[in-house]
Amino acid sequence: MQPTNDPALGRGTLASAVATALGRTLSGRRDPLDELADTLQGRALLLVLDNCEHLPEMAAVARALLEAAPKVRVVATSREPLGLGGEALVRLEGLPVPLPGAGDPASYPGVQLFVERASRHAPGWGEAMAGDAVARLCRMLDGLPLAIELAAHWVGHYTPDEIVEAIQADLDFLAARTRDIP
Repeated sequence: MQPTNDPALGRGTLASAVATALGRTLSGRRDPLDELADTLQGRALLLVLDNCEHLPEMAAVARALLEAAPKVRVVATSREPLGLGGEALVRLEGLPVPLPGAGDPASYPGVQLFVERASRHAPGWGEAMAGDAVARLCRMLDGLPLAIELAAHWVGHYTPDEIVEAIQADLDFLAARTRDIP
């Protein structure tokens, strides 16, 4: 969904997208946000909104839905707070990764994720290959699961050391090349 410069249009587009995700069709005779709010009134619902930092009008949409439907709860993922009253922030960190010189890198969740994903892309890849280079790669990626998955995609073409070098040279190296990864 692309951001828009018209706040009302942006709110309406977002409200329509939420309605569609909930399996609802809006009539189009009224403001989409008002219609969605009326639809949700009285319903108990957990609404998960992802990547809100790209959608500046999402805060207004969430606020309107929460005011109209007191039983609705919203979990929003974003790099920035929505700025709503009552908002509770939970900061997420990357997966644990080994510090330099730590023994048994394969025992750390960040490395385990890399090995699991790497073995999907390159049969034969396994825990035995989870050495210092993989640990360094996972540290460089701050243990971030999506970054680890994207890096693991390349093990059929590059060694972990080469992946580290490529990322250091150009972060766009990690850009998703498959259609089912954002």
